[in-house]
Amino acid sequence: MLADIEQAAATRPVFSKDMPQFTSHRWTEDFLDRFEHSFLIRDPAKVMTSLHRSYEKNGDSEGFTDLELGFEQQRQLFDRLLDRDGTAPAVIDSDDLLENPEAMVSRYCAAIGIPFIAEALSWEPGDRGEVLWYDSNDNVWHESLKNSDGLRPQPRTEADISTLPPHLLRQYEAFLPHYHHLHAHRIQVG
Repeated sequence: MLADIEQAAATRPVFSKDMPQFTSHRWTEDFLDRFEHSFLIRDPAKVMTSLHRSYEKNGDSEGFTDLELGFEQQRQLFDRLLDRDGTAPAVIDSDDLLENPEAMVSRYCAAIGIPFIAEALSWEPGDRGEVLWYDSNDNVWHESLKNSDGLRPQPRTEADISTLPPHLLRQYEAFLPHYHHLHAHRIQVG
């Protein structure tokens, strides 16, 4: 897959979304220099309550590991790039994006130096060949995205962390400083 991305990037811009906890073994300067890095962050309360519901549905009451969520690795990569380059990579908070998609995507495009194309905020629902999905056969993680037809403004919601078991509440407390660190650098509208 990496060879395919490198081949495509030789002729045109390529967007690749990955999670730092799955790429940290590649963090050489040569590798990191190949990308215009940006970060999409989400409130740990929302991540954890959503995952917890999904895990419980599948009969797993133990939950997930710190590594699976990757808050610490995301901060490590962010800090490494910030220290190296002297400027923060672009950061978008998912709540800001969902609340005001057009303004946030426009600001994001400006931050990474690509043109904003308003028409890219809508699409035809369904599977698309240019998108590689990492789902299992039940497609639980991306089904709503596959069936969506675009980014539309959505009101902010809150997650109730009191529904998490004690061991996950301890994880939540450990993840919060990493989230807040990146959140302080996020792109803002208005």
